[in-house]
Amino acid sequence: MAHFYIEGLEKLQKFDEWQFVLEYWLDVAQQQCLEKLAKDAQSNIKEYAKNPTGELEGDFETEIISYTMPVIEGHVVNTSPYAMRREYGFSGMTDSLGRYYEEDPGYLYLTEAFHGDYDWIRAKYKWAVNKALKALKAIAS
Repeated sequence: MAHFYIEGLEKLQKFDEWQFVLEYWLDVAQQQCLEKLAKDAQSNIKEYAKNPTGELEGDFETEIISYTMPVIEGHVVNTSPYAMRREYGFSGMTDSLGRYYEEDPGYLYLTEAFHGDYDWIRAKYKWAVNKALKALKAIAS
């Protein structure tokens, strides 16, 4: 989870309809961020997995929960039944078939994608604020 302060919000609030315009651009930025996270997590799986089958990489979904102020929330979800096991590991555990996994570390494929993309995500939201401000200035002139 990331928390960002929206720089320039006070400039936007001087315009009528600022929230509607900002939320439009935040939605655009959020979808792009979620898609990038999913793509980078897929790349990490291909790089880290010993024998990637494509099943885990192909089970990513993105979901926008909210793009309205004050909380902007979205999720990248992997619907594969073993996605959590591959993310966080399964060392010292037994699966439903009774197989014990002494050493089965996680790949942290999504966690590392998020950390790697963090600055890009911040920049994308700043881009959205700037796009909203330009749009509002154009409407006002």
